[in-house]
Amino acid sequence: MRKALLSEVVDINPETLSLSASGSFRFRYIDLSAVSRGQIFWNSLETHLRTSAPSRAQRLVRPNDCLLGTVRPLQQSHGYIEETGEALVASTGFAVLRAKDGIAHPRFIYHWMLGSSALRQTDAMAVGSNYPAVNESDVANLRIDLPSIGQQRRIAEILDTVDAYIDVSSDLVAKLLSLRTDLLEHLFSEKRWPTVRLGEICKITSGTTPSRAEGERYFAPKGIPWVKTLDLNEGTIVDADEKVTFEAVRDLRLRILPPGTVLVAMYGGWEQIGRTALLGVSATTNQAICALEASGELLPEFLLRALQQKRRQWRKIAASTRKDPNITKRDVHTFQVPMPPVQDQERIIRSYSSHLERITNEIQSKNRLEIFKRGLMEDLLTGRVRVPQAEAVLEDL
Repeated sequence: MRKALLSEVVDINPETLSLSASGSFRFRYIDLSAVSRGQIFWNSLETHLRTSAPSRAQRLVRPNDCLLGTVRPLQQSHGYIEETGEALVASTGFAVLRAKDGIAHPRFIYHWMLGSSALRQTDAMAVGSNYPAVNESDVANLRIDLPSIGQQRRIAEILDTVDAYIDVSSDLVAKLLSLRTDLLEHLFSEKRWPTVRLGEICKITSGTTPSRAEGERYFAPKGIPWVKTLDLNEGTIVDADEKVTFEAVRDLRLRILPPGTVLVAMYGGWEQIGRTALLGVSATTNQAICALEASGELLPEFLLRALQQKRRQWRKIAASTRKDPNITKRDVHTFQVPMPPVQDQERIIRSYSSHLERITNEIQSKNRLEIFKRGLMEDLLTGRVRVPQAEAVLEDL
């Protein structure tokens, strides 16, 4: 492995869109917002003619080119150009790196861009406070540890294989997440059960917002969790970003809600209305949340899932005297949910919890792969681990 300047192993910005190019020249434009940490969001690219193109659309790119984001380098707006069959032009916010034949392998350069060495160097070279960027001459002077072209190819193949595993895991997580709604619909459509109004089966209350002017008298780092709409996570809440003091509870007569209380957002816009959570700890809430303390044979977690399955119905009953839609406490009192036998409630809870557990396990598996990939990449790019060792580890994945 030898040390080299980047300009010795790649051509930097080898082609520019000429001002004399035909005005009818059509291309897809890659701007900085379309690229993030190795990914190019192809569906977000716009098509332009030369005459109507943004002024920054100047870098002609070809298959196997690498895009090094030079603006805000810590964001790693780097990507790789696959074969698309279309003309592509990138923003001047990128440095286009084209591997020199026989010296550098394009995929090795791609993985190097995403490694810690390139990140440290580009961050150190960036100039400007509001819009830190690396200029082209500094890109040329980036230093790279370069193994033989054969070793580069094998390193790239290893890291690409791990990336493929990560992609498969990511796709599975996305599929499982998308199936949550379908699963709830299925579980709640298997049988016909009687329905009850929430006001008939739950104690319904709402909270308040202590005065911020009271400062530490009402708010403190340690205290009683104070739940706001954005804390509603569609699962179990075990803590909140903000805490209120016992003085606030006493002065404002805040209700301390017990674990097992179901929370539902009453307003905050279409994206917030109907958001839910289940308290796993004692807490209080602000006025935008209704707290439902189930009684009788209505299990709290079943109520949570029933409200999630019916969330779209809130849109039909949302009313507003302001710009943002909302539901009222009266709406919550009259909202109807199914009331199956306890054994059916428990079955639905088990089925849905099993699906959520699988999602959690797959996310953890994906996270482990990403951590493994980062470590392996650093080891291979610095020579701390040899290719045969990495290939042996890869076989055990």
